Amino acid sequence: MKARHLISWILQLTAAAILVMAALGKFTGQPDSVALFQQLDFDPGGRLIIGGLELVAALLLLIPQSIAWGAILGWGLMSGALIAHLTRLGFSGDMIPLGLMAISVWVACTAIIFLRRNQSRLVRTMFARRHPGNRDA
Repeated sequence: MKARHLISWILQLTAAAILVMAALGKFTGQPDSVALFQQLDFDPGGRLIIGGLELVAALLLLIPQSIAWGAILGWGLMSGALIAHLTRLGFSGDMIPLGLMAISVWVACTAIIFLRRNQSRLVRTMFARRHPGNRDA
């Protein structure tokens, strides 16, 4: 196994574990999760939708043919979480661990997207080198 694939799998497993843990908290109605989504005026529907999307991202990260798509979905979800922390939730008190988990999944997904860039035509195109006059690049 190439080093980049080993690193990718370590990041995938880490991100998937955090995403599953977060999703289960949303589905079981943990008081912290409910309070967070109430603070965002996004409960209960938003909490359940986000939890479902987190589970989908975690599953996609574990299926070899869909790793890049799982990373893209995870990156998008954590981008939203980080925006929520920067605008309404903050990064102090009880929000510190949640913010750090969002940052860690965001960084992991960013790295996975780069490491698995050849797996998806969309991602491959994003990372393709552009040369003036070459429309196929």
